[in-house]
Amino acid sequence: MNFLNRLQVKIILPIILSIVIIFSIMIYIVDRMERGLFHEDWLVKTKIYTNSISAMIEKEMEGKRPFIARDLIHKLKKIPGMKNLQVIRTNGKEAFEDFETFYKVKEVYLFSPEVIEEYLNLREGKANVVSDERVEAVMREGKEKEYYGYDENGKVFYDYYLPILNKSECHKCHGDKEKIRGILKISLSDEKFAEHLNNHLSIMLWISAATVIILIIVISWIVYKLVSKPLNTVIKTIKEIEHGDKNQRIGLESNDEIGYMATHFNIMLDRLKQEGHLASLGKISAVLAHEIKNPIAGISGAVQLIDEGLPASDPKREIINKIIKEVQRLDSMLKDLLKFSKPITVNPKVHDLNKLITDTIHLLEFKCRKGKISIDTNLDSNIPNIFIDREKIQQVLLNICINAIESMKEDGRLTIATSMDKPSGSEYIQIDISDIGCGISPDVMKNIFTPFFTTKKEGSGLGLPISLRIVEKHMGTIKTESVVDKGSKFLIILPIDNSLNILKGDAEYNDSEVLL
Repeated sequence: MNFLNRLQVKIILPIILSIVIIFSIMIYIVDRMERGLFHEDWLVKTKIYTNSISAMIEKEMEGKRPFIARDLIHKLKKIPGMKNLQVIRTNGKEAFEDFETFYKVKEVYLFSPEVIEEYLNLREGKANVVSDERVEAVMREGKEKEYYGYDENGKVFYDYYLPILNKSECHKCHGDKEKIRGILKISLSDEKFAEHLNNHLSIMLWISAATVIILIIVISWIVYKLVSKPLNTVIKTIKEIEHGDKNQRIGLESNDEIGYMATHFNIMLDRLKQEGHLASLGKISAVLAHEIKNPIAGISGAVQLIDEGLPASDPKREIINKIIKEVQRLDSMLKDLLKFSKPITVNPKVHDLNKLITDTIHLLEFKCRKGKISIDTNLDSNIPNIFIDREKIQQVLLNICINAIESMKEDGRLTIATSMDKPSGSEYIQIDISDIGCGISPDVMKNIFTPFFTTKKEGSGLGLPISLRIVEKHMGTIKTESVVDKGSKFLIILPIDNSLNILKGDAEYNDSEVLL
């Protein structure tokens, strides 16, 4: 068998794929959520940093300490995570990198000699022009802007642009012609946190992989234990039966669906084996019927002719009557044999079971009066109509009731009751037939449904076996209880919802080839 065609693979593979997909979606969602939260947090921090730095620079400039503002910017650039910090003039040059405006403001600020000496050490034109289209956009619009993305190295960056307004306090140095004196640009990098996120993602992937592997092992073991192993046992038994070992049976004792299938598969094999024996018996019976029935009919006719020619007082008449009676008994036994050997077919229709029991009791009235037997009934009026073969079920009732009547002495009592039960979730109708007769011993009880077994002098031993087969044909069963010298109980159990099963079973029997 191809590996991919195995039931175990067909069950496990979709489960594994589903688990992998679910874990992948979960990891993706968690990672996106963490990165989203991180992004929002860093944007807030960037705004705070930018506004704080802007306020500090503005304060130092107002205090005539531009050199402190320049030192502050240089120190802030060294903060971990600070990728870049620039103050960009309207002409595009970076502020605090030369003394372009020094001569314009030194008289205003009245710098000390030390500051003047520090600025004189700067070369004019040292500051480079910053080439950034975003700066030009902020200059035009006069609004702060934030940017988030990935740089050329694939690392996340956060850029924040804040316009530096030309307030009234700045007019004495910078004039009042421009609304914006420059742009404060801060760039933050999330290298460390990105590394943390990547490590977290790696941990989640490893945990997910380990979980998937453990689930694969557990699911594989469960499927093997509960599905593959029992099915392999079934397949092995089927192959042995195919190779001719008809006595093989599936040895499973589980209570699940496979155990149920194995049990009923064994029952089916037993029935098929029995049907095979019955088919052979039917062929033999057909030959016997042909070979024996005609001589019996001839014997019966000849004896009757002899009987007609004898005087009424002739003592030979008694012998002749015994011969006729035995011939009739042999003919009856032959008919029972033919009935038992044939597959039972049913013609089910919806019937009122209580009415059928009542009609059957009418047929027993003469026999009961003759034996002085009373019949009590306790029929449940709430039981529904049931799908049965009326004549076949009546035959079962007659067989069991006649046996019960014959087991009792005078003043005996036969009780027939109906009720409903749900032993395993399905609804059943029960027919309880009880007597107070001689009872059945345990040794006899185990053989009462065995064909041709009888304790009667004139019985064929086929009444109860035929009755059991009829009830089983209706997907039911017969249970028995008995106590010697106290009586017996026969419980006929018929499922209410059995119509489809009866029709299927009947089709199987009708398709069988039994020559009679």
